[in-house]
Amino acid sequence: MKHYDALIFMGIQGSGKGTQARLLADEFGYSILEAGKILREEAASGSSLGKKIDEIIHGKGELVPDEITKELVKNFLNDIQEGTPVIFDAYPRTLVQLHDLEEILKEHNIANYRVVYFTLTDDEAMKRLLSRRECESCKAPTSDSAEEACKKCGGTLVRRKDDEPEKIQKRLAWSHKETQPVVDAYEEKGVLIVVDGNESIDQVYEELKQKLA
Repeated sequence: MKHYDALIFMGIQGSGKGTQARLLADEFGYSILEAGKILREEAASGSSLGKKIDEIIHGKGELVPDEITKELVKNFLNDIQEGTPVIFDAYPRTLVQLHDLEEILKEHNIANYRVVYFTLTDDEAMKRLLSRRECESCKAPTSDSAEEACKKCGGTLVRRKDDEPEKIQKRLAWSHKETQPVVDAYEEKGVLIVVDGNESIDQVYEELKQKLA
């Protein structure tokens, strides 16, 4: 597979971009910036900003303002070792965030990148999201409904607060409206790669590596 300074993974929730990011990171040494994770970690921190984020995500089921996400993304990149390749998981999701990320990439002299868009039907997304859980203690995710405890720490597995049917449907509708223009913009730039996210994890990973070769 060719080396890229950055990869941007896009797709509706449940499309498997997080799973594919972890597989690629394990094999090729990428650091993963998971937008949802850094927001949840800040929300759980107890800080004034964290409390605000928690109310937006869990109380209202809405999306965090772009300026907050931008600052957390900048903090993440400033904290990792210079020269480490990065996968941006679920960021950017709007045209505003696209422009924010372009500024951030320029600041870090990152020009060699590709955007991977994982396609998925809404029905399959709903099915996957309703089955996924996370560890109450270490927050490790799982989509295996047969698991009774966290494989990492033995903690209790619970459904994420924002994975309720109505909130999921709201996020999917928003994604189609706001994210598609971002996909179109990257296609115009000539950096977009499309991967079928409806297939099995192994099949998706093989297609991903082939298209990045």
